[in-house]
Amino acid sequence: MEQSPCYAAIDMGSNAIRLLIVEQLPDTQRRKIVDMRSPVRLGQDVFLQGRITPENLLKVRQTMQRYRKLLDQYHVQKVRAVATSAARGATNKEALQQTVQEALGGPLQIISGKEEARLVVLAMKEKLSLADRNCLLVDVGGGSVEIILLKSGEIAFTQSYKIGTVRLLVLFSQQQNPAAFFDLIDEYIASAKLLLEQEMPAGRIDCVIGSGGNIEALAHINAGFFRAESEHGVNKISSKSMERIITRLSSLNYTERMHTFDLREDRADVIIPASLVYAKVMALAGNKAILVPGVGLKEGVLADLISADQEKAYLQDLRSLVRQSALQLGQKFHFEQPHGEQVAALALQLFDGLQDLHGLGSRERIWLEAAALLHDIGYFISTNKHHKHAYYVIYYAGIVGLRHEELRATALIARYHRKSGPKETHLEFQLLEAATQEKVTLLAALLRMADSLDREHLQKVSAVRPLIGKAEITLQVEAEGDISLEKWSFNSRSKMFADIVKRRIILEQISPVPGS
Repeated sequence: MEQSPCYAAIDMGSNAIRLLIVEQLPDTQRRKIVDMRSPVRLGQDVFLQGRITPENLLKVRQTMQRYRKLLDQYHVQKVRAVATSAARGATNKEALQQTVQEALGGPLQIISGKEEARLVVLAMKEKLSLADRNCLLVDVGGGSVEIILLKSGEIAFTQSYKIGTVRLLVLFSQQQNPAAFFDLIDEYIASAKLLLEQEMPAGRIDCVIGSGGNIEALAHINAGFFRAESEHGVNKISSKSMERIITRLSSLNYTERMHTFDLREDRADVIIPASLVYAKVMALAGNKAILVPGVGLKEGVLADLISADQEKAYLQDLRSLVRQSALQLGQKFHFEQPHGEQVAALALQLFDGLQDLHGLGSRERIWLEAAALLHDIGYFISTNKHHKHAYYVIYYAGIVGLRHEELRATALIARYHRKSGPKETHLEFQLLEAATQEKVTLLAALLRMADSLDREHLQKVSAVRPLIGKAEITLQVEAEGDISLEKWSFNSRSKMFADIVKRRIILEQISPVPGS
């Protein structure tokens, strides 16, 4: 009998490196094969010295070599390795990536806080029903605390705070006054409270969800040594139970915590800072309990990896996520939504109709749609050079679902919707990989044409259909009434695409198809 495909996720955090291998069964269920954790504390290096020591790089190499053997043993079809806060802050992150590449035989992706949030939420959605609830999700890791607000199951905002447990331990060891340690936590939580009040001025948080090894250890302590609590089959910890756990943990020294609660060495020292942060987030949200579904980043990485292997369904979900995030960003900066949506619709029609010429795929189509929706977002800052402002707003605000290279590409597509095209003197463009540069140039050329077809922002054009010839391209534009201004704008702004495909482009106005 043929074995179902196996997939693996590697999560390189600040406190440990984790490996999860699952078998994807035909009924969409997954069978866990390997779930292991290696206590390599990269955060201790980075938060003290700013870089990963040779000793820990060696531990990483040895760990990856062990993982490689397991991947081969179970005939893993695909693996994705990601790194979070500690790797993001390391000055020698390239050495870390090279070490993993050599020992594992595959790349290490250092993901952003937004990508980390997306993956964690993906894992939660497989475990919990979130569609009708507003939830505050908190992940207390070794290097950072990720706070994610979900409105009706969709990400409303994400915020990353550099107050992870390992980082807090380092700060605590440097503090002469222990009270300052607790004041620091209060300061960060107060910042989170302001964000929450802005996003939900009159709203209600229906539930708080915790992820990561720390909250799972706290749930284990609660169930095994106090009393088990659950909600719809998911572990939970009430606020009273959390207070009791914190009191008990604080009364014990490091060694006593290990023996009393069966904690690993590298968990016994960070468990108190973690419990304090979780308790304060629960109080912030006004909730009397925190749900602990027992999944986190590595499960999200696996879900993403398997979905990517099932490309069609995955890209549909990704497009929806990116579009929703782009719209939320646009609304935040008071963009002209009807114009943005009109240009996006026309840009996608051009993309689909000219597929044989540009040869780009579904991911690039998602970039184009997001860039088209937000191409005029820079007007919020200034009418002058609004295309350049669009780049900075999109790139620095971020769009959930886009990886770092994709986010920069999307921001640049929006930036090049007018004025000059990409140049060697443009630093942000040069930071892209060569293949991505070509894609950005093509997509920006499509966006220019789409934008010109709504020059008056009156949505006169109902559709555009490209007809590709050997020496020319005819764009049949469905529109009623006078579109002279659109035609004038199109004549100059179609030149960039015409130069790329080496064809003349003709605009032909036709009457809208009845019922279309």
